[in-house]
Amino acid sequence: MAIGIIHLGWIAWLTKTAPDQAESAGGIQIAVIKLAIMVGASSGGFVFDAVGVEGGFIYSCAVFFLATVSVVCASDKEFN
Repeated sequence: MAIGIIHLGWIAWLTKTAPDQAESAGGIQIAVIKLAIMVGASSGGFVFDAVGVEGGFIYSCAVFFLATVSVVCASDKEFN
């Protein structure tokens, strides 16, 4: 359910930010999502191979924390 909300919010923001180029921006959005999946899977696989299962969980928690901090900082600047 949360993924659906994020996706709809991102599309709404995208069409509001670039209304004349929504189709091109949507293509870039898909490319960024695919790139994020590739980077996450590759880096998680390297950590899993090097450290094991515990390292994978610690790595994913660290990435989640950094993503949360990035979103909070970005949203704070956008709304002020």
